[in-house]
Amino acid sequence: MNDDFIVGERCFPPARELRQNSGATSRSDRRTYGSERNMTNSNSTRHTPRSQIRNIRFDQLGNYRLPLPGIVSILHRISGLLLFLCLPLLLWLFELSLASERSFERFVQISQSWVARIALLALGWALLHHLCAGVRFLLLDLHLGVDRVAALKSSMAVLAVSGSLTLLLALYVFGVL
Repeated sequence: MNDDFIVGERCFPPARELRQNSGATSRSDRRTYGSERNMTNSNSTRHTPRSQIRNIRFDQLGNYRLPLPGIVSILHRISGLLLFLCLPLLLWLFELSLASERSFERFVQISQSWVARIALLALGWALLHHLCAGVRFLLLDLHLGVDRVAALKSSMAVLAVSGSLTLLLALYVFGVL
């Protein structure tokens, strides 16, 4: 019985057969699958093996160009991690602002420093981006905008909306608005 499964025009052997034939050296020991049959020249009997697709190595990450939806996905994860890790700080600041008048004055003093303003702006970006990207992922879960062009447009919209809202927040935090 033939246990091969077919995907598109390619025929793949079961995994156990790949493990058994991994040490094969001669042509008679190997079976050819799918497009490998077409890779031999009709004038010669010599077999040309297909190149293997491998994962990228760590040193190749600088050359890899991630598509925009992938960048939005990674930024969504980073913003979620940032929000999670800074939650104790935010709860402490919230408690500081509500405890008493003296603690509120301390909260105002802390929030007036440049470091605190930049940290609050980073948390604001994380919140806005995580919200916008989360809405995009909910729409993708409903199978809306799944094709390549729509996914690219929705990821551009997420970056544009979260970026513009973060810019407005920066203007407010630094006292321009």
